[in-house]
Amino acid sequence: MLPPWEKYPDLEYGDLGWRMGYGEEYLDAFREWWVPLPPPDKRDYAGRYPPPSHWEGFFSDIDSV
Repeated sequence: MLPPWEKYPDLEYGDLGWRMGYGEEYLDAFREWWVPLPPPDKRDYAGRYPPPSHWEGFFSDIDSV
């Protein structure tokens, strides 16, 4: 899966669009895909897709939900 900032670059982190509509659906699907990944796979993914500065903390946030 693409990270949310690449799938929907028009939506900022924390934007209302992530809590309703197409952004919410994608973020839910991403979370379901992400959470069960083993830690080495998460590190590899985060290295391939480093979050932009305005998405800082995303990976730790999504793990804590």
